[in-house]
Amino acid sequence: MQELGRLEEAKAILAQTVEFARETWGAQTPDFANVLGSLGEVLHLTGEYEAAESAFRESLALRRQAFGQEHITIANSLNVLACLLVDEERFEDAEPLYHQSLEMRRRLYGPRRVEVTFALNGLARLYLRTDRPVEAEASLRESLGIFDETQPKHWRRGYAQCLLGAALTMQERFDEAEPLLVDGLSIVRKTRGDGDSFSREVLQYAVDLYDAWGKPDQASAFRALLQPQ
Repeated sequence: MQELGRLEEAKAILAQTVEFARETWGAQTPDFANVLGSLGEVLHLTGEYEAAESAFRESLALRRQAFGQEHITIANSLNVLACLLVDEERFEDAEPLYHQSLEMRRRLYGPRRVEVTFALNGLARLYLRTDRPVEAEASLRESLGIFDETQPKHWRRGYAQCLLGAALTMQERFDEAEPLLVDGLSIVRKTRGDGDSFSREVLQYAVDLYDAWGKPDQASAFRALLQPQ
């Protein structure tokens, strides 16, 4: 509840900032697009998906107008919009956006930069939600390889480990999934805290692992961490 209160406060501040930015910079500028994108992210977290999508799409259109079709801010906009659509279970709409973001990141940064992993992890999450664990595993092994070469201690590496653990769980490769999930969970929880949306997502993957593996005591221990404090 405390996290929700902070998000509502942030939403109110950002809504005011949007109006200030509109009057100060005008509604057709990259700065205004940035503020809209930030508001969209908070609306996403508070579950106001329709309003979040509207903010994301307007922000994306403004960035395309300012920068053209090939710019890192366009790739970022595609990523956050795709993530929202996955949470709405609009998978067919989300998947091409992730692919566009991924290919743009590879062109702009090169194939072995950590920025590429953001799209790889998002695409893997979509594959998990659509029961395609083998495709998820391929994306995540590429992502982890990039992290190992560039930023091995980045918290998103731990998140990628957890996603890979979930992909292996779906393939009933429980012995392989467990160490990835346990280690990845500790990284994400230490960095993000237990109330964070990333932490809650990966805690659920641990519950799913132990439920599928037939280990109810371990599942219950992780399920308890998902309960409101």
